[in-house]
Amino acid sequence: MSNVTAPFDGVVDDIMVNIGDMTSPMAAVARVVDPSGATLDADVPESYVQRVKNGDPVMVVFPSMGDTLHASLTNVSRFINPTNRTFRVGVRLPNGSDDPP
Repeated sequence: MSNVTAPFDGVVDDIMVNIGDMTSPMAAVARVVDPSGATLDADVPESYVQRVKNGDPVMVVFPSMGDTLHASLTNVSRFINPTNRTFRVGVRLPNGSDDPP
């Protein structure tokens, strides 16, 4: 009896409700993924904070898939997590491409 609209274009990856289920406005009913790629985040030791910057080339290895991807850092945080003394970096992974961006 309702329409659900995502705030971005994407592909439905999972539907979390069945016909006749009750839900509420803040409950997840489906997972929509952006087909243009995903973002991979990692924690890097504090000792690298002066040597790592946006745009630096990285190699992402997926051992279980036997795949390697060459990309560039798209986000480098300067906040040091006091719990584990790391900072966060992010890489935008292209969808279905093994070529460097």
